[in-house]
Amino acid sequence: MRFLWVLFLVVASPLVACPDFADVPRSLSYPSPYVAGDPTKSQISKSQHAQMKAAVAPIDDALQALARVADDLPDPDAQRCLTSHLQHWAQQDGLAELQTLQARLTIGARLAGFAILARRLKAAGAIEADLRDISQWLSRLARAQVSFWEAEAPPLARKGNLRAWASLAVWLIGELQGSTILMEWARAGQAQVICAANTDGSLPIEMRRGQFSLHYQLHAVAPLVVLAAFQKQAQRPAPCEAALRRAVEYALSDIKTGSKTAARTGVVQSYFNGTETLAPHELAWIEAYLTLEASGPAFKLARDLRPLRASKLGGNQTKLWGH
Repeated sequence: MRFLWVLFLVVASPLVACPDFADVPRSLSYPSPYVAGDPTKSQISKSQHAQMKAAVAPIDDALQALARVADDLPDPDAQRCLTSHLQHWAQQDGLAELQTLQARLTIGARLAGFAILARRLKAAGAIEADLRDISQWLSRLARAQVSFWEAEAPPLARKGNLRAWASLAVWLIGELQGSTILMEWARAGQAQVICAANTDGSLPIEMRRGQFSLHYQLHAVAPLVVLAAFQKQAQRPAPCEAALRRAVEYALSDIKTGSKTAARTGVVQSYFNGTETLAPHELAWIEAYLTLEASGPAFKLARDLRPLRASKLGGNQTKLWGH
């Protein structure tokens, strides 16, 4: 009898825990986390950094929670949960008002996270009517990003990691919408970042960032690799594939000591001077890279860290890329 009761509890309990609804803010405003006047943007202002973290926390928390739900797709409970949350934010027109330059510069990574969730939902068989509001909401945000990067973004930022994240987001939304214009804009931005890679694979804009240069090399490589992997799935060529391989090889060869980047910049890198610790989610893009290149070092690193997760890349990358 006890066995039957336990079995009833297992069957009756939902397999997927749907998080409570959280409101993604419609309006977003926060300053740069860096000390004003520092051209390298490598000196952090504690107060400004805290303001930024507090402002984006609801978005990042929501992405983390729903990425875990997406990992249970195509379970029907997961599909219903993810659909209802994304529809809720679409109906609220979340993130429609980005009031500061920093918010407009940095929203791309979060937008990429939402776009990959929508993509996973569509791949799981969500009906078109359920996706319509979500797709239209994301399209509005993507077009706002295009306008910003074309008209307002600082010149150096247009060639760096934040543009790479915007390109990933806009490509995915363009694919969701069937918009060649959005996809080609994203590809042009992708090319602007990766085709400029130095012969050793370092990215020149990121190498201007002092102690954070290696950090931002990794932060640029992540969306560039994932975008190239999605493009391969769509049978569309990524630009400057050889440069992308060099950028990845540079990053992976330097994560143990940071000596290459320290020699280039003249500064010990943040992962090695006590400022920060390299986290597994910063390497989650390796799973996508392994669909592009049979890289021994990348495979060994991924094997040692699996499962690799990154909410801004849509959740469990080991599962998403079939490893």
